[in-house]
Amino acid sequence: MEWLPYSPDLNAIENLWKILKQKIYKHYPDLQTATDTEETRLRIVAAPEECWAVIEVEILRHLSDPIPHRVIAIQELEGWYTKYRIF
Repeated sequence: MEWLPYSPDLNAIENLWKILKQKIYKHYPDLQTATDTEETRLRIVAAPEECWAVIEVEILRHLSDPIPHRVIAIQELEGWYTKYRIF
């Protein structure tokens, strides 16, 4: 089956990136205005790793479990948008 690689209906990683970015902005709000230093660069690299570690397994299941149902819905709608929204 062909689909757009960035379709949120069939690509759970797009929604996961959104969740990860929200956690980074929440836990590291100062990074948005931090000066361009080596310390800032190291914090920017560490922030996603630290935030990834606190994403609950249930959220990951919520993103991946409905994929088979989404595929069926996309096929029935001949590629048009589905009712699925994650967060």
